[in-house]
Amino acid sequence: MTNVTLSAVMDQLNPATTEASDQSYRAPKLTPKQIRVCQAFMRMKPIWREQVDQISGASNGPEIMSQLKRKGLQWTCAKQRKIDRDGNPCEPGLYTVTPEGIATLRRWGF
Repeated sequence: MTNVTLSAVMDQLNPATTEASDQSYRAPKLTPKQIRVCQAFMRMKPIWREQVDQISGASNGPEIMSQLKRKGLQWTCAKQRKIDRDGNPCEPGLYTVTPEGIATLRRWGF
């Protein structure tokens, strides 16, 4: 989404969004943190775990991602071998929304 305010997205998503093809469809209620992450997945893919923290405004990105998964968003997390700033090996996660997840985001109005 471009040039859309958070309140406009929340108005669209909460309490419900209907599709022309399925009038009984109700989008899940999303928090502002979840909305920001969903918007980011539509703009940039994939997203590092640390970026989810920054985008959502939370310090526990994996919990935000788990909440979205429970609401129906399909994604994967691949651990990437890296070297941290102290020279130690680490495996940060890289989140990717699946094609089905992208369809879900579109159905949710993103």
